[in-house]
Amino acid sequence: MLESADEIGYKRDVVARSLRVGRSNVIGVVFDAHDDFHANLLDACYRSAELLGYELTLSAVTESRDYERAGADLLGTRAEALIIAAAEVDDSVLGRWNQRLPVVVIGRNTNGLTDVVRLDDNEAIRMLVDHLINLGHRDIWAMEATGRRSGAERAQGYLNTMAERGLRDRAKLIPGDFTSRGGVVAAQQLLSDLNHLPTAVIGSNDLATVGLLETLRAAGLHVPLDISVAGFDNSRIASNPSINLTTVSQDINGMAKLALVSAIEALRTADRKTEEHIFSPRLIARGTTGPLPRRPVSVRPSDRLASTVVTAPTKA
Repeated sequence: MLESADEIGYKRDVVARSLRVGRSNVIGVVFDAHDDFHANLLDACYRSAELLGYELTLSAVTESRDYERAGADLLGTRAEALIIAAAEVDDSVLGRWNQRLPVVVIGRNTNGLTDVVRLDDNEAIRMLVDHLINLGHRDIWAMEATGRRSGAERAQGYLNTMAERGLRDRAKLIPGDFTSRGGVVAAQQLLSDLNHLPTAVIGSNDLATVGLLETLRAAGLHVPLDISVAGFDNSRIASNPSINLTTVSQDINGMAKLALVSAIEALRTADRKTEEHIFSPRLIARGTTGPLPRRPVSVRPSDRLASTVVTAPTKA
């Protein structure tokens, strides 16, 4: 494990500046412009970069600009290293980039191609499932961010945990993504069969979970009296009093700091082996999860559902 920034002497002083002679002192960061967690992560990266005496240059992933384009656009800049949040790009591409400059990926395993700083997703999912089981739930479903590497890893962790708890036959994945719209679509699928609702749902991340939560509430379900809902990330929206979302927390400040230190260490050390740093999650129990509803799963929770039509939001 790398030492903290203070212990290895990264600060704005003469010694630090002397180590950077001939360098740009710029690190590139690739992030998803639509991801609330990435916004929090960027804030933490800026704070750590300032303490370490480095500047950041950003490249955003948008609907018209994928990870490969966003990362490639930084290769020709003054950036000496890249930090990539989530890194939804082929490993072969990451490998090529890492041959040109140090690459640190936050959020997923790269099988040794790059340095990695990530959450223990399996443990996080296990915490959420066990929290719901301890509240009496057994019909626990989960939203899968289809087509996303981290989404697939979390989905597999959910299936494994349900099987380990003897609930393999009650596990079900609901297709979705990491967006609020994806949560709305997932909620529509739940509401399409009111006679077979689960008693609890785990979202793919907080943003998607809020979309799901608000759609369920609009359809007449009371959360958590009718159904419990849990998210993933503990982003800022989760603690909003009107949301008050149960979720799992990632150490954003610690992950951002270690990602930057890893990138700087890679710049300073020739032929350095890549390293993976795994952070432990923390359960944040709030108001969207509660005891098992008294109703059977097959009973309609609210008569208002019969006349409710839910439509996915249109793009702006």
